[in-house]
Amino acid sequence: MPEIMLNSYRIRDIADAVLGRNWEEELQQYLTMLERKGVIIREIVEAEERERTDYESFISLFFPARRYRREILSSNKPEVLDDAISSLRNCAETPALTELKFAQMSGAPAAVLRDMAYEGMHFMFPERYCLATRWVWNPERGTGALRDVIRAEKRDMSFEERQKVLRNILSSIKVHGYVFRDSFPLDLMCALYYSQEVIGAKDHSMNAGGMEALFPSHGAVSVMILGLRGLKYANP
Repeated sequence: MPEIMLNSYRIRDIADAVLGRNWEEELQQYLTMLERKGVIIREIVEAEERERTDYESFISLFFPARRYRREILSSNKPEVLDDAISSLRNCAETPALTELKFAQMSGAPAAVLRDMAYEGMHFMFPERYCLATRWVWNPERGTGALRDVIRAEKRDMSFEERQKVLRNILSSIKVHGYVFRDSFPLDLMCALYYSQEVIGAKDHSMNAGGMEALFPSHGAVSVMILGLRGLKYANP
């Protein structure tokens, strides 16, 4: 496998810039929302029976799958949706099966369905799996929030390969003095950094102070891409 290099100092700089040393106190509301999202996903996954509203709620928790919610619901039989959702129960042992079950769904691009599988596995087992969706890092295109800290050949990677890289990044952050009990703070770091880049690009391309109110804040963008809209304790 081609060598993958991480820029540990750049990782530290990003963590210091977007989290800060008092991150637990200042950003607790976002961590609470991430934990709440995990609870909701696990409740739906563990349910013996599901209704249409459960499928709707489940899909709405995933960005950008929520924009394909109608198409996913209308083009898949309940048993197909159930197979995908229920596969998350044992994803710690069979992650490839979960990825396959989500890939067998229709109504959204394959990359979106794979992101759903990856994000679902992360929220089921945040201590084991890091968030590996495309906006965090897309190894095939060399894009995403973490692109500046990873030096690697542009190619598609398996779920296990992505997890190895992301866990190494998480370990690097801990080396620099941050204490995380799970990978949710890494989600937050990526989202805040990504949102700063998005809003920074907007500020660079516009020179009209009166228009700035039309654009969301860093917190609002982070809430959106983390799939936290509508959850309790949201206060971007």
